[in-house]
Amino acid sequence: MVRENSQTQYWSYELELKAVRAEMNAIITGITPVLDFIDGKPAPPPFGDLDENPLPPDPFVERCRTAWSNFRVCVHSAGCIAVGHALSVVRSLYLAVDLKIIDGGFAEGTEDKVADQLAENATESAFKLVEDLDVFGDTEQQNQNN
Repeated sequence: MVRENSQTQYWSYELELKAVRAEMNAIITGITPVLDFIDGKPAPPPFGDLDENPLPPDPFVERCRTAWSNFRVCVHSAGCIAVGHALSVVRSLYLAVDLKIIDGGFAEGTEDKVADQLAENATESAFKLVEDLDVFGDTEQQNQNN
């Protein structure tokens, strides 16, 4: 009786383990292209199927963390490039403007509602300025494709 119960528990555990492995395979299969796009450093393919040779989750989780960190750096850099471009345009149009004054943010006393309206009014111009940039090298690639 005890042996039958243990065998049933074993088979139940085996089915649960297979389901977890299938879910992990699906997650890895789904997220890998995203990681490859963001990180640009594809991990070596696993040897065999994960059902046969399960990998410890740590390397995959570490890759996700690294990709997230790299993505944050990339977004920060792109933001700096865009803002730098906007400030250089401002400087080219208004030579008398000292860009260091902009470091302080909005003029003292500017209310949040007014700041939001100013940002909204600048959005169209911001998109136009960003289109002038070739942050990801898309323009060169598009020119080659055409």
